[in-house]
Amino acid sequence: MDPGRCVLLLAVLILMPTACAISVSYGSSGYGGSVTLSESYELDTSTSLSEATSLGQGSVEQTKSASGTGNNRISTSISSKGYSAGSSIESTSSLSLSSAVAGDGSGAGISQALSASGSVSSSLNGVSGDLEAMHSAGVESGFLSSAQSIGVGNDVSAMESTQIAGMNGYVSAGFSSKDGSGEVASTVYEGAIFGTLGSGSSAVYGDLALNGPGSLTASASDLGSSSKHEILMEDEGGDADERASTMLLAATGGYALSGASLSATGDRVSLCSVISNPKGSLVTKEVQSGVSKPMSSQSIGIASGNSVTTTWSRSGRGKMSPISSTYRSTDGTKSVSNSVSGSGYPYSIAGSATYGESSAAMYQTLSNTNGALTTSQSAWSRSNGEELIATSSLKSSGTISGTQIAISDPVKVISSQSLTVTGTATVSSSSRASSNGDSSSASASVSGASKMSLTALADASNTRYNNELYHRTGALVDTSGYAKSIKSDSSASYLNNFARSHGEWTKAGSGELTVSAETVKSAVSDVEMKTGSDAALSYTQSGTGSSVKSGLYTYAAKRSGGDVYLYQSHLYSHAYPKNDHHSMDEYVSTASSAISAKKSDMKIQQWENGRWVTAKNYYSSGSYTAAVRANDILTSEYKWDRLWEVQPRSKTPYDRVPWGVEYMYSSSSLSKTYGGEGIDVAIIDTGADTLHPDLLMRIEDFADAYGPGEYTQSDPHGHGTHVAGTIVADGGFDGKGIYGMAPEADLRVYSTNFYHSDVASGIYRATDLGAEIISMSLGGSVESSTLNRALDYSMANGVLVVAAAGNGLPNNPTMATPARYPGVVGVGAIDSSGNAIWWSSPGSNDGDYIPEGNEVTFGAPGVSVYSTYPIYWGYYTTMSGTSMATPHIAGTAASLWSRYLIYGDGANDIKNMMMNYAKQNDVTTVKVTPESVLYRSYAEQYLNSGYYSSIYPYMDGSKTYYLNMLQGDDVLTGVGVPRIKL
Repeated sequence: MDPGRCVLLLAVLILMPTACAISVSYGSSGYGGSVTLSESYELDTSTSLSEATSLGQGSVEQTKSASGTGNNRISTSISSKGYSAGSSIESTSSLSLSSAVAGDGSGAGISQALSASGSVSSSLNGVSGDLEAMHSAGVESGFLSSAQSIGVGNDVSAMESTQIAGMNGYVSAGFSSKDGSGEVASTVYEGAIFGTLGSGSSAVYGDLALNGPGSLTASASDLGSSSKHEILMEDEGGDADERASTMLLAATGGYALSGASLSATGDRVSLCSVISNPKGSLVTKEVQSGVSKPMSSQSIGIASGNSVTTTWSRSGRGKMSPISSTYRSTDGTKSVSNSVSGSGYPYSIAGSATYGESSAAMYQTLSNTNGALTTSQSAWSRSNGEELIATSSLKSSGTISGTQIAISDPVKVISSQSLTVTGTATVSSSSRASSNGDSSSASASVSGASKMSLTALADASNTRYNNELYHRTGALVDTSGYAKSIKSDSSASYLNNFARSHGEWTKAGSGELTVSAETVKSAVSDVEMKTGSDAALSYTQSGTGSSVKSGLYTYAAKRSGGDVYLYQSHLYSHAYPKNDHHSMDEYVSTASSAISAKKSDMKIQQWENGRWVTAKNYYSSGSYTAAVRANDILTSEYKWDRLWEVQPRSKTPYDRVPWGVEYMYSSSSLSKTYGGEGIDVAIIDTGADTLHPDLLMRIEDFADAYGPGEYTQSDPHGHGTHVAGTIVADGGFDGKGIYGMAPEADLRVYSTNFYHSDVASGIYRATDLGAEIISMSLGGSVESSTLNRALDYSMANGVLVVAAAGNGLPNNPTMATPARYPGVVGVGAIDSSGNAIWWSSPGSNDGDYIPEGNEVTFGAPGVSVYSTYPIYWGYYTTMSGTSMATPHIAGTAASLWSRYLIYGDGANDIKNMMMNYAKQNDVTTVKVTPESVLYRSYAEQYLNSGYYSSIYPYMDGSKTYYLNMLQGDDVLTGVGVPRIKL
């Protein structure tokens, strides 16, 4: 016999215990090349294996069958130059297997059919050059039936069908290639999935087909919901055979999920599909052959409880595969949508969407270099019988990276993005509530940007209060960095009223430009700009219908040979119509501007009779600094215009960042602070010095019981100015002042006469004009239903209300109102060493860490606090009291809130976050100082209170005592001090 044609036939029957293992290897070579077949077994004694193997000239063929129970493992691999293929099977209960493998120098194939139970895993893979196919399936406890085949050679083909029943079953299949050599006339991908819960009647079914020269269609549905994700892509040449579209499939009560995705870029094509079914049963079928265009894309789904999470990622070069997707809650009343298209060299997009019974949320990260990118996200909700809509969009060229978010929950929607841009970009955000014409929008366009940060946010919510529905909408665009030019606009509409603002610089420069708009029971907008550009302007207006009622305009530019070192402006408008707790229609504009320049102009104008009229021109041939503040107010009862020129400061602070601010930021060496962007804080106090250099750019609205306005002595007591500085002092327009907790927040001031009805009016005003936080460093001992109704109204509209616990002795040993009202954040005082101070009103304590009525919530610095003071009394001073502690908490909330705006966090979220910080910074020691002896006789009246009976023996005037008597959800400082880090 010719030895070159010798055939060796092996037929064996193997029985062996699981404790032993055997490995076998066969090799053959010939004119066609060489091939190697290897296999390994670990079999239970009950399992029989039968196999037949033949070796030819450069070829191998083998068939095998196995059946039995117990623990079994079988693996097989075949390889030759240029390809490899392999199979691995494990089971712990029962196994029935038949398989065949054959190969020579030009290619190989593996096919197998198995049924197994217990804990089962099966995998099959094949690689030929840069082409690869893989398949795996398994179940943690249950049954798996599968038939698969893979062929490798010049290309890779695969076929599989799998059925799984049991717990934590999965199927994963993928095809990929790195280089993508070769062409085919068509690529075929056919599939269907069907899943039924073991304990329910809902089902998911879908069909996928890739027909002809590259199209993919899919559908999915169940009894309650569906999720759709479509992609359409073509290469730069527009060839039809390089198009694809896809759909993600997910549903059935949060228990079954499947996914598939396909994308293409030029000749790079890949497919990866992951299907999982934590409970119930799952049937899959996939066929793919002739793969020659490698792909790079992935879709994964995870089902848990009553929600489903789908994740995706794609990357590549050239034209990207567009996305258009909508994810809807099971009840059908909430949804989030996402679309992406463009090109990049390279680009990457990754994200996830979670959708459940009554909510939906989408998070996406993107990176795009040297390309074009267009995206749009939206959130929709039908809440309290009305629609809420929030949208954000991006269009860019050049390089961009960042995060995009859309969230829809039962009473709120949000769409936001945080981006870094080099090149040209336009971002926009808008929100709408369906009745009363409530809407807010903001946008920005930049060109020639260099690593400019862009944040865009839109949100809308509605709540019911006393059977009346209240809306809240908001939109914000915040920009920072270098750009050749930039323009930003914001607009708000409420009923028939509007407010709008605009800012821009038209010559290259670095700076910050922020616009925002919001509605509650008014229309509000503002624009703030700080830049070194040689040409910049901003304006704001408010009115009704098509009629502008109020407006202000500021402008700065260099002349020949001049320079603008720094130009700042902050303009604000609102249209606030008469309502049941507001006695007049009012249209208000305020403006603050400052310039440091040489041979430059600055001017401020106001809107009069349909045109801009100059109120003040500034020009200097030399270097100069000028600052101004203006009001343009029209109400149904009066008109009030005023322009102030701000005098250069005559005093600088001895401490740029006071100890209390450093303490709250867990630092002892701050040179400045940051934070508060997009957050409006209102104080109800003695007023505030609106011309103080450290507050000039921060104060927007100023009003008292008679309405909006400002007067020369806008704080006759100084208390409100001190409070304001702790919250928003921004270092001054000249850069020489102090810094508060949230120097980029905006401040609304209501000067009160301290009657309950007047404080209530301030709460209504702050709420209706869109404040997120109200800070009240005031209090009394008498309850008021008028005040309580205002507090309920404010908190129902999503406002975080903060108030001073009170200075307990000599005449008010319990917590003050409004701090003791349920839901209000009550604040006690500590000293610079972190001790609670004896005179801080104690309230009560039940130790459950849940703030309730008449319980202090937090402690904060309230002893020897340094802050701003009216300029006519020296600019700065030191004061003590829970009045001084309160703005530390309001400012902390503003700083935190601004960090989490893009995630849609609200007042309760921020309060809970501060609670967690406070628990890490508990206060256990009470400091009793010698002057307490002056109030010893008052304390005798309250010896049954617990707290006063504990400190009474130490109120002897002889020395300072430190009493370790506080713990848990205690009096004086509540949960603790919510210290944070920048």
